[in-house]
Order: sequence, then structure tokens, then C-alpha cells
Amino acid sequence: MRVKRNIDKRDQQAAIKYGTKEFLKGNKFKSNRYKYTFADVVYITTMDGIPVTSWTIPAPLVKCIIDDRLQNEIDLS
Repeated sequence: MRVKRNIDKRDQQAAIKYGTKEFLKGNKFKSNRYKYTFADVVYITTMDGIPVTSWTIPAPLVKCIIDDRLQNEIDLS
């Protein structure tokens, strides 16, 4: 998953070393896991440290109002 989501291996290593570690309690379908969060990267591992998945936290979008002139420039480009 890391390669598909364009997350560098060093980002994962930094998440484990410096990030916030949370325990995720499992249920009857999945076992207990750890969740590491650091520098907008979330990394999930098994209790043994085997990678499960990872993703980046998207940057927040800010709503911006544009005028008609700018909209025309955008449409023409």
C-alpha cells in the first residue's frame, strides 16, 4: 500500500520512531493493531510490527470566491 499511495519508506520509519502511537483494539474479525501518526502520515501495523496499511492526511481545502474575470481566465487555459 505504501508504494501505491506514494509514501516513502523513510516517512513510515519516522512515523514509528517519532510519531504518536495509539493502540487499536481488535474485534472478532481483526486482531489488535498500532496506529502511528506523524507529519501527516498514518501508519497501521500489527502487534508484531508487520505493516498493514498507510495513508497521508489530506491538506484542508479553503473555500475561495473568484470573480467572473478570473473564472474566464481559468476556463480559457
